[in-house]
Order: sequence, then structure tokens, then C-alpha cells
Amino acid sequence: MPASAGFYAEFKGGTLSGRAVNAYNGPYKSESAGKLVIGDLGATLMAGPPELQAVESAYFSALAKVASYTTDGSILKLYEASGAEILEFSKSDIGLVGDWTVTAYNNGKHAVSSVLSNTAVTLSFAATGKVSGDAGVNRYDADYTTTGANDLEIGPVATTRKAGPVEAMEQERGFLAALSASKIYRLNGRTLELLDRTGALQVSAQRSVETPKP
Repeated sequence: MPASAGFYAEFKGGTLSGRAVNAYNGPYKSESAGKLVIGDLGATLMAGPPELQAVESAYFSALAKVASYTTDGSILKLYEASGAEILEFSKSDIGLVGDWTVTAYNNGKHAVSSVLSNTAVTLSFAATGKVSGDAGVNRYDADYTTTGANDLEIGPVATTRKAGPVEAMEQERGFLAALSASKIYRLNGRTLELLDRTGALQVSAQRSVETPKP
């Protein structure tokens, strides 16, 4: 799998969730001696580049064949019934707190749009429970809370009141609506994704600077 694919998985409490081209989730059952059974997975229906769609198809097929696993706490390896390794995951240690550059957002029209090249949209999650940034035209800020289950709750968003180009203002409205709709956060390497409760992608961002030490 190409590193640029950015696929990830989280096994927690009997539920496997993650993102390939699409967000997905389904049940799993782990047993003694490293046995692992993954149930039927449901996924969103977003399209992506043909080459990544092909990788996603192979990825889902591999998950369906998983029969066992091993892990050292940092690397998770999944094997099929024959004992052949078919998937390997590395643990992400990057947290939510820090500065992020937004690359795409849900435009509210059943599609994810890339950020306009002549605008900068950012997220900054502070350890104090504040999220702020640049929405493309105006600055914004809000309170947020998280739980260990990757749940995210963002409070009412306040913004400055500057006017800007029509396209930038439309993008800003879409981004802020997507931010408010975000209920789950997922981290994969230097990529942050914010999802709604259905698993639909709302905001995608890349780490822009190193996280400050406390």
C-alpha cells in the first residue's frame, strides 16, 4: 500500500473503524492465542482517484480474510488463515493539540471540496479546550471537548465580521458548518480528519507545525 494512501484503522471495544478512501466501521472479535475475526464492514460512498479506489478494494478484501494478529504495542500485524501476513499498521503518537492546515472540507452538497488555492484555512487546538484559526476570510474561535473514544464536541463558533470575495465567503460558510458538524476525530500520522456521527468526512487537515511541549 502506498504511504500516501493514508489509510488507518482503530480497534476499540469490539468496533473496527477507520478511513480508506471512505470512512468505514464494523464489528470485530478477538480471542485467545491471537485469533481475530472481523465482521461485515459498512462504508461511506465517496469516490476517489481510480488508483486509490483499487487499493481500497484490496484493503477491504484483506480485512475480510483476517484470522489472527500479533502486536508489540507499536506495530500491529494481521494474518490470514494460512498464516501469511496481509496487513501491517503502525501506531500514531500524534495528538489533536497543535496547529493544522485544512486541505478539504464538506461543502454541504454531498461532496468534499479542496480549499481554494488563494486562501488559508487553519485549525489550532489548544490544551485549554479552545479551537481557533483562520476560516479563509475571518478569524474564528470556539470551545471544544474530547473523550478517550475520539469523540469531539465543538461549541458555538464566533467569528470576526470581515467581508471577502464571494467564493472565499462561500467556502468559509461551508467550512464553519462542517466544523460545527464534526463529532469524531481521527489521526493518521500527520493527517487529522473530523467526521460526523455517520462517519462522513467533514474536515481534513495536515499538521502545520510541531506540537508545542507543555
